[in-house]
Amino acid sequence: MFIRFSIILSVFLTSAFGEYVWVLPSGYTMTSTFGEFRVGHFHGGIDLRAAVGRPVVAPADGWVQKVAVSPWGYGKVMYFVFDDTMTAIFGHLSRFAEPIQSKVVEKQYDKKTSLIEMWFKKGEVSYSAGDTIAFTGKTGVGKPHLHFEIRKRGDTLISPQLLGFCPPDTLPPVVQALAIVPLSQDGWVEEGLLPFLVRPGDDYTLMRRPVRFWGKIGVAISFYDHTDEANPNRNGVRKLKLFLDDSLIFFCDYDSFAYSETANEGFVYNGGLEYRFGMRFHRLFVPGSLKITPFLTTSPEAGIIDVSTMVPQVHILKWLLEDFSGNAVQGSVAVVPSPVEEIPLQFVYDDNRNLFVEVVGDAKDVAVQFCPEDDSVFRTIAKDEKKIPVNSRSGFFRPVGLQDRQIYPFVIGTAEEKQFHSQQCSLFVLEDFLYYLVKLDVAPRCVPEFAISGVTIEYQMIQPKLWLLRHSAGELPSSEFPFVEVFIGDPEFPYTKLGEFSPVMCLLGYSTTSRFSSSQWTATLSVPDEALVQPAVFYNWFEPANGRNVESMLFHFLPSWQYFKIPATISFKPTAENVLSEDTLKKLCIVRWWNDDWYYVPTKHRGKVLFCKVRALGNFALMWDYKAPEIKLDKISADTISVEIADNLSGFGRKNLPVATIDGEWVLSEYDPEDEALIVLPKNSLAQGKHIIKIEAVDRAGNGAEMEREIVIH
Repeated sequence: MFIRFSIILSVFLTSAFGEYVWVLPSGYTMTSTFGEFRVGHFHGGIDLRAAVGRPVVAPADGWVQKVAVSPWGYGKVMYFVFDDTMTAIFGHLSRFAEPIQSKVVEKQYDKKTSLIEMWFKKGEVSYSAGDTIAFTGKTGVGKPHLHFEIRKRGDTLISPQLLGFCPPDTLPPVVQALAIVPLSQDGWVEEGLLPFLVRPGDDYTLMRRPVRFWGKIGVAISFYDHTDEANPNRNGVRKLKLFLDDSLIFFCDYDSFAYSETANEGFVYNGGLEYRFGMRFHRLFVPGSLKITPFLTTSPEAGIIDVSTMVPQVHILKWLLEDFSGNAVQGSVAVVPSPVEEIPLQFVYDDNRNLFVEVVGDAKDVAVQFCPEDDSVFRTIAKDEKKIPVNSRSGFFRPVGLQDRQIYPFVIGTAEEKQFHSQQCSLFVLEDFLYYLVKLDVAPRCVPEFAISGVTIEYQMIQPKLWLLRHSAGELPSSEFPFVEVFIGDPEFPYTKLGEFSPVMCLLGYSTTSRFSSSQWTATLSVPDEALVQPAVFYNWFEPANGRNVESMLFHFLPSWQYFKIPATISFKPTAENVLSEDTLKKLCIVRWWNDDWYYVPTKHRGKVLFCKVRALGNFALMWDYKAPEIKLDKISADTISVEIADNLSGFGRKNLPVATIDGEWVLSEYDPEDEALIVLPKNSLAQGKHIIKIEAVDRAGNGAEMEREIVIH
């Protein structure tokens, strides 16, 4: 059966579009392709690395619809209409061509702000194909490059490469790994509960052995594409296909998508797999819990492989990836449905009182492994044997399946019985499952029994002292705290109850609020309706602060890779015991831990409550900002003055950009947040002689700084 999943909105590109002029005549390298993953969205165009000041030319006869200037996002951007229904967007420009540039500067001086947006009527400013319309730059975000995007009738994003704007690409995509992901409560892959990684060239892709699985599984793939050997940038691809025994079960292409849907990338890319394995994975299946319909041409669960519908034999999964130049790569892996069996071990004596480990049940295709008491690695000591002598071994034995057999976790030990204690219990999320890692200080002699808030769980041993538990997130009522109980032997006598991670609530669904408090602060996470493309699980806790200048508990809203289509709100309110003045509250900022440091999150105040909007979860705290910005003159000329301007924390936003005056008159200045610089651009070249330049800067916490200097123009 042909099942197709696609993020394409049908756009039939015909010869009516004609031939177009390449927008950068020379001196560029493609660094990003259309539809690539970005944090919280799909990439809507292509990126071309080019030195600042390269001419950008009109792709066809057309007119300028809009230009805008900002220190963030697209920076200086132009919207150019051609062929009546097509709009080319050019971002991160250094300046516009005339007459647009003069019109922009005139309005900036009129409004006394560098932030402007200007709209033009059809035919007001027109250019012919090949005319220079702007110049490349590095405004907004990133290194010097041109963002080139095409939209059709306003909302539909089209890959420029489909219209012939396709830089040379001679190399096929590279597949890094395949993840086979359990998707049902009874799902196991290779005797494990976690997704199983298959890498090109190993025994599974060389068809030397099939991957054993049970239940429902999905496939996710990690890949990248190079244009040539000299370009290190890892680009996206155009098409992804998955076949099961030559039947196409999943198809996705990146020719086009609606601008309104770009934030839905969260269901295509698996952030949990990236967090666990350090590689970005693209799903080749549609999650069953997905509740958005615009992307789907068929019902959910396309690409999901269900063992209940399969003949019990070896099957072939084949994937194919193709870039925009037609270079393709394909590969395959064998899979086989394998029920998970209970094959216990037991200790027995022979007539001479020699101790043996005996396999209870069919010993064919069963290996017995042993791990010494003071070690954490199991090694195979026998295959297809019913009884194995213990000899002088002191440690732990377990059975594992061979060929197409999978075995539930079982362990027995020869070590002396000891008192057991828990050391740690941590939590993480993958797909629709909650996973728990339970660490014990002493390895148990037999399989422990686990219970989590009364839900059905699966578990396996990772190491003798480390056990993995899993259950469906949907089974856990949102009003219950997921504590873990562990039993040894008789379940009437639990030896420990774990909850060190203390998740206050697991939140399922679309619209929800979670609140928890320390002695000084109450933190709240509010997720609006329709913020998620599928139900998700969040878990929270707090701990004592550490790090510089942190003035609150550390509040953890996890998983950190969870993104929202519509921003969620995080707020902090002081408790009755935490008495703070109004001035003190204004100096507090919400910060997020990222890349081994604290970063300011735009903070708003409503009475005593501090709050911010976030697109992603993570680790948050409150910090004081009492320090004023630092201002220092850098380079001086008659046409441009460069000023170093840095702030320690809260920085500058649209409403509080630094202001420059020369000889008492307002002068245009453009703020560069990445280089922490202010570029002062006099409307006319400064006359020779002495001038007074003044820079005023007030950060978002209200700390002000001022610099006034005499400069000399020679």
